[in-house]
Amino acid sequence: SVLKDLSISREGMMPHFDEEKCIHCAACDTACPDFCFVWDELPDKKGRPQMFLQGIDYQYCKGCLKCVVACPTEALASARETDGYGEQNRVPHRFNWAN
Repeated sequence: SVLKDLSISREGMMPHFDEEKCIHCAACDTACPDFCFVWDELPDKKGRPQMFLQGIDYQYCKGCLKCVVACPTEALASARETDGYGEQNRVPHRFNWAN
């Protein structure tokens, strides 16, 4: 469900996103079972529309780290969860039908 908060099910580890290394290949999104990744359509260098990864909505992330394994550029790394990290670095989804 869109309103579900899975963060309580994390077991101390979570993915850390490094935007500098990301090539926007969507391997992470394909591997993720919980719809955690937030994308936005923006123009690429030639002005064509392309989907760019904006970040992770940690509300849905349960820390399975399948995205880290799938990432070909190490833009995602596993990190020990610290207090407040998920809330501070969360990129919320922009659903039109839910707040």
